[in-house]
Amino acid sequence: MNAGRTRLYDGEQVDAHLAGLPVPESPTADDDDLLDRQEAAALRGEPLSVWDRRKKDPAVSEHLVRVGVVEHWPRHVVRDYTPMSRARTSSGGGGRPTGPGPPRPAARARRAAPGPGPRPHRG
Repeated sequence: MNAGRTRLYDGEQVDAHLAGLPVPESPTADDDDLLDRQEAAALRGEPLSVWDRRKKDPAVSEHLVRVGVVEHWPRHVVRDYTPMSRARTSSGGGGRPTGPGPPRPAARARRAAPGPGPRPHRG
């Protein structure tokens, strides 16, 4: 979150701010509070780039509220959202193989060719 930005949450705080009076304490968090993307990412402890991907999930995007041009989501949606694990579309595979794998043709040819015999022991 941007620490330099003054947070105003309700009419009483706005009135006090505009009148130059001390701003009353912020009310406690409410499940229906609207959070912008920075606040949503901070609440989840995620980088903005991660929240920018998560907000596209229909479970989150259907709760989108635009205030002017700024996207917001209810606190309870941000807090309670659990991403669905991606279903595997194949039986595995992909990536770098593990283990020795099949013999290479060059190694197979060296093993098949007659050699000079065992090497003498050096000791």
